[in-house]
Amino acid sequence: MNIAFVGTLVNPEIIMKYSGGSIAGNKYQFGITSQLGKNNKLNKFIILPYASFPRTKKIFISSRYLENKYRDGYVVPYLNIFGLKQILCSINLTLMLGKWALKTRKEKNRVILIYNTMSFMCIPVLLISTFFNIKKVAIIADLPPKFQDKFSDKLEAKFEINSIKKFNGIVQITKHIVDDFAPGMQNIIIEGGGFGSKSNLLKVNRNNKIILYTGALDDNSGIEILLESFKRLKDEDARLIIAGKGKFEGLVSSYERSDNRINYLGYITNEEAVNLQNEANILVCPRIPDGYVTKYTFPSKIMEYLLTGNKVICFSLEGIPKEYNEYIIFPKENSILGLLEVMANTLSLPHQINQKQIEFIKKKCWENNSKNVLDFLEGIVENDEQ
Repeated sequence: MNIAFVGTLVNPEIIMKYSGGSIAGNKYQFGITSQLGKNNKLNKFIILPYASFPRTKKIFISSRYLENKYRDGYVVPYLNIFGLKQILCSINLTLMLGKWALKTRKEKNRVILIYNTMSFMCIPVLLISTFFNIKKVAIIADLPPKFQDKFSDKLEAKFEINSIKKFNGIVQITKHIVDDFAPGMQNIIIEGGGFGSKSNLLKVNRNNKIILYTGALDDNSGIEILLESFKRLKDEDARLIIAGKGKFEGLVSSYERSDNRINYLGYITNEEAVNLQNEANILVCPRIPDGYVTKYTFPSKIMEYLLTGNKVICFSLEGIPKEYNEYIIFPKENSILGLLEVMANTLSLPHQINQKQIEFIKKKCWENNSKNVLDFLEGIVENDEQ
C-alpha cells in the first residue's frame, strides 16, 4: 500500500518555536504515522505550522525534504502572509500530490490520509483523489470553533464540517463526529495514545500532597476552575503545580503570588512533564463540559496521566468513552465546589499505584493504535465502493 500523509507534523522538541503549532496535535500526528511506513510506502507532505506574518517573522518557507526521526517528509513551500499563504499552500500541495499520484499511477492500493479538513489542505486532497481515483481518509482531531465573527471564518468552518462526509473513511477522536456529521461513514476511533513512558512504580515519597496540571492555559483548559477550587482548599500541606503556556499565564502567576502553596513552572519539555506526572499524587484535567469542544475532543493529557498509575481527576466529558470511567475520579457536579470536594476527598485517601489502570492504558499505546489505523486504511483501499 502507498500512503500519502498530509499534515503539520514537526519535531516535538522544538514545537514551541512554531507559533501556529499544537503540542497535542503534533503528538497525535506523530503517533498515528509511527507505524504506517513499516511495511508500506509512506510519503509525508508537511505544511509547517507558522503563524502568519507578523506574528512570526519568518516569511519564506522553502520546499525541501526533511529527514529525521520525527518528520521525514516534503515541506510544502509558501509565503507566510495571510491569504497568500493559504493560496500558495493549496497550489503547491496540489502540484506535489499530483506528482506523487502520477509517479504511483500503476499502483492500485493508494490512499491519502489528511490531518483535519482545513480548506487549504483539504481542497488539494479532494481534487487529486477524485482525478486519480485514489481513496481518501481524514483524521478529525479538531473541529472549527462553533461561533465565528468574521464571514470568511464562517465559510471556512462550514467547508470543514461539510467536507467530512466527502471522504471514504474517518479516523475520529470521539464517536460523536461521524454520528453527527457523516452518519454511516466507515470509521475508527483513536482518542489518543502514549509512547510507553515509564510508570511511577518506584516513587519514593508517598507522603506528599501534590496536585498537578500540565497543559495549555487557554479558554478550554478549565484552569480558572482549578485555581479557584484550590484556593478554597483548606489543606495547608497540599501543593498545586501548574506547567504550561497560554493566555491565562498572568492569571496563574497572580494566584501563585497570593498563595504560597501554588507553584507555576511555565512551559516545560515533555520529558519534564512526564517526570512531574510521576511524582504527583493527583493529576487534574479541569476542563468543563460545554456540549461542543468537549463532545468532539478527547483530553490528550488523560492518556499521559493514566499511564503513571496515579489518581486522575476529570470532569465527566462527553468525549471520554465509558471504558475510562473505572480509572478516572469524576466530581459529582461540574463546578468549583464539585472539584474542591473531590480534591479534598482524594487527598485524604492513601496513595497507591493502580497497576490495572497502567495495563489498561498501555493497550492504547501509539504502536498499537497506529497499527489499527493501518489495518483500517487497508480495509478502505480494498473496498471498491466509493
